[in-house]
Amino acid sequence: MSARSTSSRPVRAKPPASASASSLATVFPVFLKAAALLAMALLVYFPATQAGFIWDDDDMLTENPLMRGGLGDIWFTTKFYDYYPLTLTSLWIEWRLWGMNPMGYHVTNILLHAVTSILFWRVLLRLRIPGAWFAALVFAVHPVNVESVAWIAERKNTLPMVFYALSILWFVRAENEKTNKWFWLSLTAFVLALLSKTSVVMLPFVLLGCLWWLHGKLTAKDVLRTLPFFAVALVFALITIWMQYNRAIATDVVQAAGFWERLARAGWAVWFYLSKTLVSLNLSFVYPRWEIDPSSVMVYVPGLAVLGWLAVFWKFRDGWGKAPLLGFGYFVVTLFPVLGFFNIYFQKYSFVADHWQYTSIIGIIALVTGAATHALRNHQTAQIISACAVALLLGIVTWKQCYIYQNDETLWRDTLKKNPQAAIAHHNLGILAAERGDLAQAMTHFRSALDAQPDHEGAHYGLGTAFALQGNFTQALPHLREAVRIKPDFSMALNTLAWILATHPSGSIRNGAEAVRHAQKAVDLSQERNAVFLDTLAAAQAEAGRFEEAVRSAQKAAELARAENPELLGDITARIKLYQSGRPYRERLP
Repeated sequence: MSARSTSSRPVRAKPPASASASSLATVFPVFLKAAALLAMALLVYFPATQAGFIWDDDDMLTENPLMRGGLGDIWFTTKFYDYYPLTLTSLWIEWRLWGMNPMGYHVTNILLHAVTSILFWRVLLRLRIPGAWFAALVFAVHPVNVESVAWIAERKNTLPMVFYALSILWFVRAENEKTNKWFWLSLTAFVLALLSKTSVVMLPFVLLGCLWWLHGKLTAKDVLRTLPFFAVALVFALITIWMQYNRAIATDVVQAAGFWERLARAGWAVWFYLSKTLVSLNLSFVYPRWEIDPSSVMVYVPGLAVLGWLAVFWKFRDGWGKAPLLGFGYFVVTLFPVLGFFNIYFQKYSFVADHWQYTSIIGIIALVTGAATHALRNHQTAQIISACAVALLLGIVTWKQCYIYQNDETLWRDTLKKNPQAAIAHHNLGILAAERGDLAQAMTHFRSALDAQPDHEGAHYGLGTAFALQGNFTQALPHLREAVRIKPDFSMALNTLAWILATHPSGSIRNGAEAVRHAQKAVDLSQERNAVFLDTLAAAQAEAGRFEEAVRSAQKAAELARAENPELLGDITARIKLYQSGRPYRERLP
């Protein structure tokens, strides 16, 4: 090599060995801590990977026609009962990967939960809160979170929380580094979280809390900085309220309480959730509904206690009260949407639920672990031992809790064990017994459900159907009519009632006019996309002597059945011939 070529080549200085080692020392512990959080989540939730589908997993996934259609219906229509298109899109993608194999969905939920735990660790570090990793570990293995992680339908909890945590992380980073890039990334993450579910709608208040924590005060500039978040939250909150009242709840009465009763119950709920966070015993899928007398002064004491503690923490906010104000304040503020001031469908069964505090629980966890870490700041060994002991204890409870969510049978039997008056548990166990062909056991559960809740439309429908299957139509019809009275848009009950009234051999039971009324409503509710309902409408129209209409309805039913229910097609075709000849259909019943 020539001297010229050698001299013209730029010389690169090698970094000192100590600098490379320092960089690795910085990154490697971060990687190890993140890997540990991931490993712990996978370990304690391993039983959930063996679980199946439960309760409304069918509405969300297995029997959801949107999973088999295009993404346009998910994003741009109100065909589903709530608006979280990003969550449904994630399930839509996975449906093409796993189909009816539940393991893939469960693993995804666990991984999302683990990622959220890691992100919360990074958020708490950015906020300079002691014991950040310890708090993330407790969140990862806390038993209260099992309902959100082990239940596939709660993808609408685990997915938005990833974007929620990212939004906080990037917002705080934008504040620390004074860059707009992270601000806009934070706002984008918040929009994605809201598109996953609006349970994260209180995030703008959380961001204000973070700014207060970092600077010790809030300025007009701070408030202006969060205004885009408030604007987006308001839009999605209004969408959700409309969807809940017009699609999810519709004609159902989830609670008839007035403002004062709701206010009193909100105070109870805060302390209930706090108790389950601190002492996770007797966790239940459905807790008993509280009976509160709003005329009694004592029922407002829990709510006044919440305000009292917040006031105390505020008074001492420049000292020891600052951390409790942030932690407990975060907990209360993020719980607000589920405290009962707005109707949520699940309130029909219980006013509280473990999955409703998935967003909130990190506030109390960070407060407690931060206080413990501060108290043991000069005793690192004690910190490590305490963290391991707490993680082990909570992990064992979480592992056991996962087995409750293995299938519908284990879920509802555990619910009855802890809440014997849970009408929904009796109702669903009755359905399982009926599917096994054990009508006697099914009817026992349906009657128990009605003893606990006389206006349970599902139990009336189940009992009426069971009587019909036994050939006892005299007792079946009152229960079916009661189910329709309680829930006027109960399409399955409308259809079953119409079918009996239209096709029963006995003229004393048949009623063509009533059958048409019920069947037409069921068809309208399905937007003419249900072959069974159209088939029933055709039979009802024939019984009422409207044979031309019956033929048209049956032909529509045949078109749908050809693609979706081929087993029904032959029966419908035979009935079309009857209607064309001017004869109604008479079913041979037991």
